[in-house]
Amino acid sequence: MKPGTTIVLTIAMVLGILAGGYVFKFNETPERIELKHGSLIQNPRALQPFSLKDHRQQAFDLNSVKGQWSLLNFGYTHCPDICPTTLAVLSQMDGKLSPEVKKQLNVFFISVDPDRDTLEHLAKYVTFFNKDFIGATGPEKKLEPLTRELGVLYRKVEQKDSAMDYTLDHSALIYLIDPHGRLRAVFNTSHHAGGIAEDITTMVNT
Repeated sequence: MKPGTTIVLTIAMVLGILAGGYVFKFNETPERIELKHGSLIQNPRALQPFSLKDHRQQAFDLNSVKGQWSLLNFGYTHCPDICPTTLAVLSQMDGKLSPEVKKQLNVFFISVDPDRDTLEHLAKYVTFFNKDFIGATGPEKKLEPLTRELGVLYRKVEQKDSAMDYTLDHSALIYLIDPHGRLRAVFNTSHHAGGIAEDITTMVNT
């Protein structure tokens, strides 16, 4: 075999090995994320723009949930049971996160009762549970794009012979948004602080 032919064959073999390795890497199945408490969204898509305001008098919009992980919880401050229980669990969850994960996560409580929940009232309510939590709300027409997209259900229930004019029946899901503004996981009712903390750690570190 001529020396030139040997060099050509050697180069071809090296290129073949490199190409084979590249194809293998390209085709290998990505590691599957398994959550123990939440439900993973397999095909996440970016949220559409929305425009609300948080209790710090700052804009709460799509940019507010980009760049970090975010937990969104919907309810209202006059809620007698579900909302305070959920916020208490989320505060416990916050205490179970490592400092590295905690600094990458924001927790938002979004009121669907803008008629009664002023930003000042929200500030007192959410920070009672955790000083780092952020409350947000806005007029019904501005709440609707976000609640509709996430499938948040709520309705006003009139209360006769009660100190409150009405209550709100509402869903109690917690939504995990990734740093790209995409819904990545949902946590159902019967929330467990340790389970949520473990799942969030998994998502953040994946």
